[in-house]
Amino acid sequence: LTILRESWWVILATTVLAGAVGWGVAQTREPTYSAAVAVFATVPGAAEPRSAFSGSRDALARMQGYAALAVSRQVLARAIAERQLPTTPSLLADRVSAVVTPGSVLLEVRVTDTDRQRAGTTADAVGRSLSAVAGELEWSGQGPTGALIPVGSAAVAEIRADAVRYVLLAAVLGCVLSCVLVLARGIRSATVLTVGQLDHVVIDAIGDGAR
Repeated sequence: LTILRESWWVILATTVLAGAVGWGVAQTREPTYSAAVAVFATVPGAAEPRSAFSGSRDALARMQGYAALAVSRQVLARAIAERQLPTTPSLLADRVSAVVTPGSVLLEVRVTDTDRQRAGTTADAVGRSLSAVAGELEWSGQGPTGALIPVGSAAVAEIRADAVRYVLLAAVLGCVLSCVLVLARGIRSATVLTVGQLDHVVIDAIGDGAR
């Protein structure tokens, strides 16, 4: 504590400088874009209330399966082939997510990319690929048992870096690192800082009885 107290200005300066570096990193980060396209599930059936209710229930039961299908290799490979994207299904899967709106038959497919236009076109391609693959899987001898229908085109939004988070993280790291370095320097200097330390040195040198 004595070492840290005597070097408080070093710790403070390092913490402030590290926070400033964190702010600079947040401001210079390459922008990231998120494109979202919505699809809704439908199950064919008669117009009577019982059939409509049964179809709605069956569609809800399929939603988690559709969400998993959205990031499957089969869907992503088809989207890559359609847009001739310079990537692989496994790499694209890291940038694709599918979220089901609770209690509804609406599924949102989201794609992140550093290019705004590519994010939108990729999201649209994944939505179309998901609808096509789902239609193939849902096809039976009597016709489709379910379908996914895209709702419009993808909406693109810019994801801004959280400057506050970067500043706080950098400041904490700077503070911890400066404390460690200050303590290491103080310990290596072998300087007596307190009366208690002096007593300890004397006792070690001449013994407690001679003191």
